[in-house]
Amino acid sequence: MFFTYLLLFTLAYLVAVFYWQRRRQMRVFKEMGIPGPEPNFLFGNILAFWAKPMFKTFQEWHKTYGETFGYFEGPTPVLVTSNTEILHQVFIKQFNNFHKRKLWPVQVDPDNDEDVHLFFARGQRWKRLRSVVNPAFTATKMRKMEPQMNMCADVLVEVMDKAAEQSEEKRVLITELFRRLTLNTIVQCALGIQDNTIREPESGFLRHCMGVIEDTTKQPVLYALGFTFPALSKLWMAIYKYMHYIKFNPVYWLEEKINDCVQYRKKNPEPSPDLLRQMLDARFEVKSFRDLDAPASKEGHEETDLNGNIKKPVLRSLTENEVVQHALLFLMAGYETSSTSLGYIFYELATNPHVQQAVRQEIDELLPEGEEANYDNIRNLKYMDKVISETLRKYPLASNVIARQCGETCQVAGLTIPSGMLVAANAWALHHDPKFTPEKKAARSSMAWIPFGAGPRQCIGFRFAWVQMKLVLCKLLRRYQFEPASDLKEPLELREGATILFKEDVPLRVLPLS
Repeated sequence: MFFTYLLLFTLAYLVAVFYWQRRRQMRVFKEMGIPGPEPNFLFGNILAFWAKPMFKTFQEWHKTYGETFGYFEGPTPVLVTSNTEILHQVFIKQFNNFHKRKLWPVQVDPDNDEDVHLFFARGQRWKRLRSVVNPAFTATKMRKMEPQMNMCADVLVEVMDKAAEQSEEKRVLITELFRRLTLNTIVQCALGIQDNTIREPESGFLRHCMGVIEDTTKQPVLYALGFTFPALSKLWMAIYKYMHYIKFNPVYWLEEKINDCVQYRKKNPEPSPDLLRQMLDARFEVKSFRDLDAPASKEGHEETDLNGNIKKPVLRSLTENEVVQHALLFLMAGYETSSTSLGYIFYELATNPHVQQAVRQEIDELLPEGEEANYDNIRNLKYMDKVISETLRKYPLASNVIARQCGETCQVAGLTIPSGMLVAANAWALHHDPKFTPEKKAARSSMAWIPFGAGPRQCIGFRFAWVQMKLVLCKLLRRYQFEPASDLKEPLELREGATILFKEDVPLRVLPLS
């Protein structure tokens, strides 16, 4: 009987402590004077995202509470703002204290797992990975990759011709073709594999990449539990892995293919401009990433702090696991974001024919007939740059992941941000602010347009994506006129996956120019 009472007392005590801690955690925004929706005791406000996508929920909260508000993901406070001064402090000026990305309920441990890439890495490990991967996206490397990009675009033209011929209306599902194009381009430029995804819609790479993207929306209960009880993150990750052990995870197929490619390239170390070759050249034979993140030796290079200031040497090396994970990262991130961006751009051009004609006219004027678009001459297409920029303003794909975690309690623009709090940029509110004027770029804050994020952790592949989009625009607008198909639904319906996606494929008429 004594042990029964002791057990009940202990249980009651633990419940009371949990209740007290959770109530204390959920008072933080009231103590800061920050408005926001009332949180549920257990779940915080995450149930709101079940009924409506996060970016739409943020729009409603922005209208209700203003430019800065707070909500809770379980016990974790998230400060959401479109105040450019706060964002400049967090993402740039005080980056040293805000260098960590948001942790998701089901992800690798960024501090202890071997299979971590640049997106999730933190601290010393992130600095080392950045020093290796960043040089892959310099102007010199982009020039070397441009021929592969153009070759893939040429195959797209061939496939688009055949697709248009099969429809009396010349109707083509443009977004589906762009997925095949961007994946084919990434596979060639990142892995050096001569894949045929554009011609083969049932390609293994395409099927499994799409499977990974769709999988992010299929575990709502597990994600809700992860947000509610973040201290049990290892348990949620174990359950996630077990669920995919009994039901095949497409990530495993992709990792296996990439690993096969790594082993082949190790045995055949031929020079190549692709990303995998550069990472393999930086590979270091060690048992663990900790051997690389230990205090660097004289064999290293200059290390910078999180703001870029030179400190001590850092080894610019990767483990083999990190090589595989980075190849997977670029495959997934580059494939989805680039294809969706191209879909938005061509939708806008089809529904704004005067803009389409202006872009085509610029191409014709600056690139004489017969001159192939390349890395250097497309830099002169300034109106095209504006069209891409404006499209990415209207549709900020990665708006749900532009967030940073506070390290130590600090002052930001008059607010005291406690340790552990997340600060998220409300990209939709920023980009759709009535005061935003594309023409007055020099006069507005650098934080007013952030489709690729901001600060030192800005998407490192943005230059690759930009070059690819411009090359594709040149190739297609020289050959076709794009118009809305009869069954195009307007306005566009969007959904959330890993980014903001089309709810359905976009049909356009593809008419050959005379």
